[in-house]
Amino acid sequence: MSSSSPLVLDHVIGGNRLVYAHPTVPNVFIHAIGSVCVVTDMKDLHNQQFFRQHDEDISAICVSQHILVTGQFGTRGTHDPHAPICVWSLKSNELLYTLRKHMQGVRSLAISQDERFVISGGDDNLICVWDLKTGTLLSSQSFTNTVTSVGISVVEQQGPTSTATTHKGAQFRRASNPSYTVFAASGSNIYSFEVSFSVASQSYTLSRPDTAGLPSTGFVRAYKCLSIIGNDVVAGTESGEIVIYSLQNKVYRMHRRTTSGTVKTLCGNAGQQVNQIVVGGGHGTIVLLEGRDTRYDIVDQVDLPCGGDIHCISQSSPTTFAILSSRGCVYTFDTSQDPSTISLVLQSPISPLTNCLFLEELGSDLVCVTSPVDIQLWDLNEYERLLSIDLPTSEITSAAFGLVVGKRPDDEKAAGVRIAQRDDEAKKAVSTVPGILVGMKNGEIRGYDVKSGELMWKFSAHRGSVSSLTIARTLILSGGEDGAVRCWSSRTLEKLCEFADHSKRVTSVLFDNESVSMGHSCSLDRCVQSYEFEEDKKVNMHQKEVGGFTALVQKKDGERELITGSVNGVVSVWDCDCPDSVFAFDIKACICSMSLSGNGKYLAIGTEFGDVLLFATADFKIVLPPASVLRPSARAAPQTYSTKLSSLAPCFDSRGHAHSGPVSSLQWTPDCKQLISVGEDSGIFIWNCFDD
Repeated sequence: MSSSSPLVLDHVIGGNRLVYAHPTVPNVFIHAIGSVCVVTDMKDLHNQQFFRQHDEDISAICVSQHILVTGQFGTRGTHDPHAPICVWSLKSNELLYTLRKHMQGVRSLAISQDERFVISGGDDNLICVWDLKTGTLLSSQSFTNTVTSVGISVVEQQGPTSTATTHKGAQFRRASNPSYTVFAASGSNIYSFEVSFSVASQSYTLSRPDTAGLPSTGFVRAYKCLSIIGNDVVAGTESGEIVIYSLQNKVYRMHRRTTSGTVKTLCGNAGQQVNQIVVGGGHGTIVLLEGRDTRYDIVDQVDLPCGGDIHCISQSSPTTFAILSSRGCVYTFDTSQDPSTISLVLQSPISPLTNCLFLEELGSDLVCVTSPVDIQLWDLNEYERLLSIDLPTSEITSAAFGLVVGKRPDDEKAAGVRIAQRDDEAKKAVSTVPGILVGMKNGEIRGYDVKSGELMWKFSAHRGSVSSLTIARTLILSGGEDGAVRCWSSRTLEKLCEFADHSKRVTSVLFDNESVSMGHSCSLDRCVQSYEFEEDKKVNMHQKEVGGFTALVQKKDGERELITGSVNGVVSVWDCDCPDSVFAFDIKACICSMSLSGNGKYLAIGTEFGDVLLFATADFKIVLPPASVLRPSARAAPQTYSTKLSSLAPCFDSRGHAHSGPVSSLQWTPDCKQLISVGEDSGIFIWNCFDD
């Protein structure tokens, strides 16, 4: 295992909030996935660049020719939820500045055309002006409502244009001392103020904000987005209108109804004769308007093929726009053709992901992920979604993959509980197919055909949700919210045995490495149980004083000890012959998921803070600590209980953090060279694991 960088982020799939077209490179898009900002080449999806410094979901992005600016939601785990802004060089991928002022979250960002100033608006009702020459705060203004959108424009040139030298790999182009006009949408008002150079102080100053002129009566709107297009300031309202203001005179010019719901995003192109405005909002309709000043006409309307709301629009070329829908689909919208055309270029998961499964029988490149509302099958070679199954009736709470009985004839679906009794020869003749098993919140276990996505069968398994599920050979093992552990035949769907020893939700079940006739379970009741299915009895139990168990795996060599993770961050190793744990250490964060590599050498752990940790099982030496090492204010670095680790000197890779929320599931690839992690940020993260 490489000591310097054991896990390297190779690829990410996801991003359902923000997407922006690269300002200079065609077919390249910038999108946010959890706490990672990703630059993806749509012609080669294997080509991705990552910008990682945030510790929460990225909430705002703006991009210029050389500069990328990203803002985030407020950091959890601190008394004051700081929301830093990161300024990056697009050329070198290097972090130039970290700007700190906002609290709770950054809602909007804008960068001036000459890359001199960045404007930010936040959930703390602040608007800030940042000087990119020095990376300092020029000034800030407080409003009574959240600043939902901002824009900045150069309005006056006071000297010849000059080009500055590069700074940390980024080139800043600016005039000598231009003036700027800034617009901000906050509540039911559009504010404007000037950023101008003061000869007396030899520095830039910020004027007091003025309210843009509105009709004297009868015009009250809540503004959700804003964009400066040519000499027009275009704002979108909650009532589905666009409102035009004059950039120079700062007065209202006109308004026009464009959508039936809120205008969530808009973008435009300033032409010599007319301006183009592309508007998106509720109900998945793109509206194209053309005009200028007091006259804008709707010239085209296009419905998104996938439906859903439109979250983000950005300009890719003078006539091409990138569209992101709430269904996780990225489209290109070409206005140069008549009628305008729309093309799908990228798909992403949109809901928090809860499970990740490798379909080894179908190929090493196929992975299945589940959310509470759907099942998705992804090809990790082409990064393409092959199948999506929606489940509108109940939430998915657990999942497994294996060979199960196929779809039954209609006359054998009596109450959907079990197959009718047959003789031994008939049972042996039952055909099996690769199936995805999902445990449901309503207590059902359902089987879906991997190839067609068709529901093959379902039966009631538990009172309350099916909280854990696994399959091996001819057996299915399930654990429920009711504390019960039940073993089922995967051929007949009959219940073979049942154990009701847990008093709280069963969080994990697994079959023993040596014999499929044995199984293990752990629960929030702080107990680990072991069972013998053929004899229908419990054979062992381990218990700890505090901290319910959340995850369970078993070592593949030696004494084949059980390894548990708990809500209080303790990793414990249990030997069947000892009632107490033989080894334990504390990572100081709730453990959400665990996965052991196929060769048994490495243990991966996912935490509630989005950390992915990697341990060598031979001596449990940590090789990738959590990002808490980088963020000590949020939580402490790992500590150990065992004296065996007293000489531990952990090394860490600062790029080892990607998720912005709990890591709900981890899965190793069959060759143990890659680790897949999914979480509540809806991202699928693929890590390369370098093994020396």
